Amino acid sequence: MKNLNNKDSWGDISGIVYRTSKGIHKNEVRLVDIHSIGYPAYDLWPSDMPLVPRIYLSRGCIGSCDYCVVNIFFKCKYRRRKIDDVVDEITYLQDKYNISEFLIGDLCFPSNAKDTLYFCNQIIEKGIKIKWWCQTRPEILNDEVLDIMQKAGCVQIGVGIESANAEILDNCNSVKTSSDKNNDIKMVCKKIKKHNIAVQGYFIIGLPGENIYKSMKTVSLIDELTDENLVDVTHISVLVPYPGTKIKTGDSADRIKIVDTNYENYLMNCDLLNAGIPIYKTSNLSQYQIYSIWQLALSTAAKNF
Repeated sequence: MKNLNNKDSWGDISGIVYRTSKGIHKNEVRLVDIHSIGYPAYDLWPSDMPLVPRIYLSRGCIGSCDYCVVNIFFKCKYRRRKIDDVVDEITYLQDKYNISEFLIGDLCFPSNAKDTLYFCNQIIEKGIKIKWWCQTRPEILNDEVLDIMQKAGCVQIGVGIESANAEILDNCNSVKTSSDKNNDIKMVCKKIKKHNIAVQGYFIIGLPGENIYKSMKTVSLIDELTDENLVDVTHISVLVPYPGTKIKTGDSADRIKIVDTNYENYLMNCDLLNAGIPIYKTSNLSQYQIYSIWQLALSTAAKNF
């Protein structure tokens, strides 16, 4: 910004893309040392609204799902913060802003068991009374980790279930569970609930390779999980072929067809304020069928809730 009007200097600024009469120029990536990032300007938060901060223990994700934009955004650099620094941030927020809850912003917590155990033990040993939420992949949870998370204040885990079809996820480089019966989605949800932690289930409608039968299999799974109280909150969206992802431009791009190139219409359909007809179709489903199945999935969950 300091050099906005000094175009001769733009070539020396890492992390930017700019246009000249000679074309588009893309400079080298700028990766900031994760330990040098300061706290957000919490003082700007409205005083009449409760502060529930989103705290990060890491940047990036251990996964590389074809439809996910996170590792594109973070340049595929998975970086972890020092746990003591994270605990200091929580203590600071409690002391200054009297927070009682926070969200862990990591895309996959607890991706590192050693860090997780140390983090939770620090919260317990320092007597920090607080409630928190995180999100994760289902295959990395175990009873030891879940037990210590619950004791440290974890009240809800968002689980990336996405689809009931293993082959669909496999084709998107997004395998969630193993062939082990003890690691299937229902068992994972039961394991979490056993530790008195609520489950938020993430689902995606309209993945490449889906047809009506396979989509309905996911809707049926949503029905079972919510009816049996194994999932307490749902986050049901449609696929979005974000720029840079393999779904949009890589190996998976040939399995969907983009029918609308207006990025204003690239909506996740995760809620009714951010909804619209999908901008793509698959080889088996039209964009209108995908939209209708999404609505059916929402109403199925609402029926049980």
